[in-house]
Amino acid sequence: MNKRLVKTIAMLASMSMLVACTTSVDPPKNEPIPGLEVEETPDPTKPVPETSTDESETNQGGGEEEIETSPKEIPVTTWAGREIIPNGEEAKESAIITGYDENANVIWEYTTEEVYVGQYENISFPEINENGVYFTCGKKLYCIDITTENYGTVKWVNDEDFGTGCSMVFDEEGNIYVMAYEKKGYIIVDKDGNTVKVIDDLDLSFGDANQDYFWKSLSDYIDGFLVVYFDSNGETVSFNASTGKRGTPEIYMDYLLKDWRFNRKELEGYSEYASECDEDFDISIDVEGNATFTYTNWEGKVKTFAGMPTTVRVGDMYPGIDNSYQGRWYMTCEYDDENSFEISLVDPNYLEVFWYQGPWTDEVYPNVIWLRFEDAEVIDYYSDVLASRQQEEE
Repeated sequence: MNKRLVKTIAMLASMSMLVACTTSVDPPKNEPIPGLEVEETPDPTKPVPETSTDESETNQGGGEEEIETSPKEIPVTTWAGREIIPNGEEAKESAIITGYDENANVIWEYTTEEVYVGQYENISFPEINENGVYFTCGKKLYCIDITTENYGTVKWVNDEDFGTGCSMVFDEEGNIYVMAYEKKGYIIVDKDGNTVKVIDDLDLSFGDANQDYFWKSLSDYIDGFLVVYFDSNGETVSFNASTGKRGTPEIYMDYLLKDWRFNRKELEGYSEYASECDEDFDISIDVEGNATFTYTNWEGKVKTFAGMPTTVRVGDMYPGIDNSYQGRWYMTCEYDDENSFEISLVDPNYLEVFWYQGPWTDEVYPNVIWLRFEDAEVIDYYSDVLASRQQEEE
C-alpha cells in the first residue's frame, strides 16, 4: 500500500474520532446524561438550603466536625442537709446546703450569704419537694434547682420578710407555706417563687388561754389545713391554710359507723392495774361523734364509759407515724380525770385506740392500753370464705 493512501486513511479516522468526541461531551442543555450523576454548580444568587448533619457521616470538608452533645445527666436529690459555718469575730454565720442522693452521696453544695446571728435561726433547715430545695436565709426564701442541668444553683429568691426561726410545709400543688417562730402569721408562696398570700394573724381565739399560744412552727399540711405546734404549751392546732381560721378537715363518719370487734391489746405502765382488763372490749361511735367504750374486768364486772364527746385533732396520734386512714387525724375524748382515750382510723377496716388510765401527775405515769379493733363485717366475710374452703378440702 502506498504511503499517500495510508496517510489519507489515517486522516479520515482522526477526523471521525474528533467528531465523535465533540458530540459526546456537549449534551443538550438542562438534559442529564442517563446513568451519570453530575454535581450542579451552586447559583450565588440563590439561598443555600439548610441541610442536616448525620453524626455517622465522615466530615469530607476537612473542617471542624459537628457533634451533637447529649443532655447533662440530672441526679435525683432525695434529701438535703445543712452545716452552719460560724463567724465569731463578727457575730455572723453562713451555711452550706448540701443535696444527697438515695445512697447519701453528695450531689451538690451551695454556700449561703453571711447573716447576723439572732435569737432564732436565721438560716432554716432545708426542706425538699419535687420542685426544689427550700430554705430561708436573711429573712428571704431561697429555692435551689434540683430538676434541670443547673441543679445545685439558686432557682429563685423571694424577698418577702419571712422572719426568723422559719418552718415550712407544702401542699399538693407545690405551694410553700412559711411560718416564723416569732411572727403572728405565715406566708404562702407558689412553686415559681411568687407570693400568693400573706396571713398577718392567725385565729388564736381560744378563750382565756390566748396568751399561751406562741412560739409556733408548722408540722404538717393535711387536706387544706395547716398543723401548727406551739412550744409554749405543747398544743397542736389546725388552721384552714387559705384563711388562717381555726378548723379541721371534714371527717366522714361513715368510716367510723361500723361494728368494731376487739382484736388484740398491749399494755404499758403498772401492769397490776392495767391487767385488770380482760379480753372483752367494745367501742362504738355515733353520728354525732360521741364515743362509748366498754370493758369487762377480771371479775366479770362490766364498766362502761358512755357518750363521751370527741374532739378531732389534725396530725398523727403519736409522732412520726402516719396512723390515720381518712387524712391524718385522730379523736380524743375524756370520761373523768383518770380515763381518757385517743382513737384513730388506721385503714378502712382497723380502728386503733389508746386508753390512758390513772392520774396525770408528775409522780405517776398513767397506764396505757393499746387496743386494736377490726370491722366485724370484714372479719365475718373472711371467716365464711375460710370455712367454705376448708369444707371443700374435706
